[in-house]
Amino acid sequence: MPPRHRQRQALPPNAPAHVSRDWPLSYTSFHPPPFVNAKNVSSSYLKSEAQTWMSRSNAPLATPQKRSNSEEPEDVRAHANEDKDAQHRIVIHMGSRYLRIGRATDLYPTVVPCVIARNMRRLRALRPRFERPQVVHAQTQTNGEKALGDMQGDAASASKTGVPVAAQSAVETGPNENAAPGAADATAQPNAQPNAQPDAAGAAQPSDGDTLSQQIERIRAELRLIMQQYKLRAMPNAQQSSANYNASVTPQRVPEHDDVHNEGWVEVDAEGRVMRDGKEVEVLVGNEALRLAPLSPDGEASTDWELFRPFSGGLLNVEQYVAAYGESSAVSALLGDLETIITYAITAPADTDGSLASPGLGIALGTIPQHAVLIVVPDSFSRSDIRTLGTVLLSHMRFAAINVQTEGLCALYGAGISAACVVDIGASCIGISCVEEGLVLPETRVALTYGGNDMSRFLGEVLMRSNFPYREIDAEKRLCDAALLDSLKERLVTLQPSQVGTNLYDFNVRRPKHATFKYMLSVYDASILAGLLLFHPEVVPRSKPVPRRPLTALSPAALRADEPVEKDSSGGALLTNPSLGGDEGAELSSSSLNDIAATMAMHGCVGDRLPLAVAQSLGLRQVPVTPNPEQSTTQPTATPVPPSYASLALRSATAAVQAAQEGFDVLTESGRTPLDQAVFRSLLASTGSIDGSLGAGNEERLRRLANNILCIGGSANLPGLSEALEARVAQLMAQHYVPTDGRAPAVSVAPGFVVPEVAVIPPPRNMEPDMLPWKGLAALVHLDSMQELWVRACDWETFGYRALKEKTLFL
Repeated sequence: MPPRHRQRQALPPNAPAHVSRDWPLSYTSFHPPPFVNAKNVSSSYLKSEAQTWMSRSNAPLATPQKRSNSEEPEDVRAHANEDKDAQHRIVIHMGSRYLRIGRATDLYPTVVPCVIARNMRRLRALRPRFERPQVVHAQTQTNGEKALGDMQGDAASASKTGVPVAAQSAVETGPNENAAPGAADATAQPNAQPNAQPDAAGAAQPSDGDTLSQQIERIRAELRLIMQQYKLRAMPNAQQSSANYNASVTPQRVPEHDDVHNEGWVEVDAEGRVMRDGKEVEVLVGNEALRLAPLSPDGEASTDWELFRPFSGGLLNVEQYVAAYGESSAVSALLGDLETIITYAITAPADTDGSLASPGLGIALGTIPQHAVLIVVPDSFSRSDIRTLGTVLLSHMRFAAINVQTEGLCALYGAGISAACVVDIGASCIGISCVEEGLVLPETRVALTYGGNDMSRFLGEVLMRSNFPYREIDAEKRLCDAALLDSLKERLVTLQPSQVGTNLYDFNVRRPKHATFKYMLSVYDASILAGLLLFHPEVVPRSKPVPRRPLTALSPAALRADEPVEKDSSGGALLTNPSLGGDEGAELSSSSLNDIAATMAMHGCVGDRLPLAVAQSLGLRQVPVTPNPEQSTTQPTATPVPPSYASLALRSATAAVQAAQEGFDVLTESGRTPLDQAVFRSLLASTGSIDGSLGAGNEERLRRLANNILCIGGSANLPGLSEALEARVAQLMAQHYVPTDGRAPAVSVAPGFVVPEVAVIPPPRNMEPDMLPWKGLAALVHLDSMQELWVRACDWETFGYRALKEKTLFL
């Protein structure tokens, strides 16, 4: 039988389509691209640095140029274009006394005194109740309003300015060109004070209560030991002979035609105004401000002119402007003076035609937006100051771009070395830091609060105690006398023990509306006593501590709390951002706190004075070490592994907060450390520990840095400084690692350990120490990597301080 056919099961019919299928809309708007044929790919998107936004923004603008028919090689044309670009790069190094400025192609910088004099008559007329502060001149910036008489402990017979009573009574009542300054009472002993006791040399000295006299005698005792070490014999009665000779000196009038070095003065009329071409000049900048006649008055004459220095001690000098303008207008006046000085240095003609004006670069004011500027800042910088400089240069002066570098790094480029311990001896402060492989080791920075200005004042004090022939000298009231002390410091001060002896010098005294007089001067040990101030800062009067931001919260977010706020989601800049046009006065006012934090090297400088809890947290020893070998520890304690540099800043901030809670300011106290001790502690901090523990690789770094100590700054020209600093640091290094008095070393060292050799290297030939940072930054401009570090004006307007922070290595 045939098989039966099974009936197939029918599927149920599909449901009708949804009504949306009939709508004229697509299910999705995404169309997946097809596969790319790899054989035909020719795109180079983001495959080279030239395609990034940063590279395109740094590229020079394309300008139409005529094609040259010359057959010059390509490298010659590239070098010519590079020099053309470098001519539009301005390098600025601002200091407490001078502003060094120049193009990147210049061989040497143009030096302009960083001072400005203003006529305050209109300001006082607008503010009848304005209480005129005491005029603070050039030589009073380091230590506030401390006068020379404050250096003397016994002020019963000396005036506020350090001028003896006998000399004050001889001040002339009116200008007399034929009367010699200080010759009113030639037979009197102006340096003799009541209750003064003559020393062994016969020179009049203050009473026993004068602490400065005791400190000077301790320095003299150390000088005698140094002379014995060098087998030099001291001259008997030399100090008495010099004092007697100076007391008998009579000034000689110099004829006007023989006084070829007299620059003249900027005179004022009867109303105290400076008139030029029938117009009144209310602002003087540079050398003209220093040669202003009312700032070197006779007696107690008052004037409406005041001298301002925008920089002092490596920071913006806000305190002086607050005293002159008040809290509300101080910041605006400071930024205005800063802009005025920089603009003058750029636009002033290079040839002054014999006038008193300081030379400049001769750049037209309208071409400033075509130039980029490079700034040298101290190693112990302030973030708020850098932020303010960026606002002034990019927002106010309209420079095209800005780049910021530290003094230590620029000095290394100027000297042509890769690693060194840089010692910057300036006019009002000293900065020490260790630089290695293009980076400043942050925990090795030390900021000292004394410098060349204090050396000049101390030299004047020592000379006054030796019957200085110019008895009316008053560096606190007259700028001409302050300039005289600076010139004597440059000529006399030395650290070479072989120069100690009775030496005769001559100097000229030039004052407004007076004839020039020549004086003879006998000097025995005053020249080297003034130089030893670098190793004995206790003779410098204490200054008011600088306020700074307390690090109360130590989290990484809190340490970055001072950074500006970024843009909000709507694209608008927040008004609280100071870098984007916010409240600059809130950051720079005298009531605000500075943002310089204490470092590991600073804690090492004051390790023996730190509170017990702080010293224990830093790993410092608190048990006094006895010189008796029987009672000393024979086995050194084990030294832990040095921490990484990432945690050193946190430890330093924590220790600084603990010390501040117990009333100890690490930053202020470490600023009065002797120079040799500060350099030694900076070298120890380069090992990553406060006591110089020699871990893996630290010994090699310590030896390399100790063998390359570079002294820069204006006061680094001191003769014998390198030998004295080298000998003192080497002695400290030997006592720390391999003591010879039976004590155990401060850290554990291997048997047969050799103490690192200490050497101070000289600057390159035909190169002054004060221009090394400027020269190094001028050479740094020509590197190709600098193109990535420029912060353009458009970047500053968009991102503010964040743009500078992202493109600067040390921020």
